[in-house]
Amino acid sequence: MNCIILGKCRWASLIVARAALLLPLAITAGSADHADAKGPAKVYVFVDSTATDPGDIATFGVRLSKATSRRVTVDYTTFDWEATVADGDYLPEWGTLTFAPGETYKTVTVQTLPDEFPEFWEDFGLWAAIVNRDGSIGYSNRGSCTIFGELGAPWWYPPPVEEYPPVNP
Repeated sequence: MNCIILGKCRWASLIVARAALLLPLAITAGSADHADAKGPAKVYVFVDSTATDPGDIATFGVRLSKATSRRVTVDYTTFDWEATVADGDYLPEWGTLTFAPGETYKTVTVQTLPDEFPEFWEDFGLWAAIVNRDGSIGYSNRGSCTIFGELGAPWWYPPPVEEYPPVNP
């Protein structure tokens, strides 16, 4: 099941996506002002969430809402949720993406690690922020990765839609 949740509040989007409990997939947005030849323009950064099996590569899509005539840099880093680096669930990643003029999409890959013992599904996240021309951090965004576990979904995950009884049989 692929569920998409949209949000525009840079801090609340993580809470909304998490509280909906309809993950594994969510798209949220943050923005920053970047002036181009035509004047100020609002540019949003999006982080697409993903899901993977333990030991596989998680691929996050990081994209801008529109192309600009200037270079845009985006800093990123992984962060723990139920899945943690300390527990050996994934390898941390951090760095900077540079979007050339006209470019709007890049990916960040994160290596997840095989489970030593059976586990429930776990999540970790990728945080990304536009770096303003003066070096300050602009608006940010987060996406999540669900690592599927051998024990299935935790008790608080809703069943897949096909398991619900029909509304009007």
